[in-house]
Amino acid sequence: MKRKITEEVHDGLSERLNDQEQGFLSYVQAVQWVKETYGIEYKYNTLRDYMIDFFGTKIKQPRKSHIKKSQEAVTDFLKLT
Repeated sequence: MKRKITEEVHDGLSERLNDQEQGFLSYVQAVQWVKETYGIEYKYNTLRDYMIDFFGTKIKQPRKSHIKKSQEAVTDFLKLT
């Protein structure tokens, strides 16, 4: 099966994903970045599946925080670790 992603886009994605300061917050952001940078518009699922297959990407989401959590308790906890 031939992939639609060009080698130039693959290299750009690889470089951006391996940069610790500039990752992607979502696959939508990755699609927009490719469109702005290379002028190529890929479908969301195409780029998402490609990034998962070739780079093993996962978009991380923080867990919800309890609304009654004390900020003081958090700072005390972080001081202990």
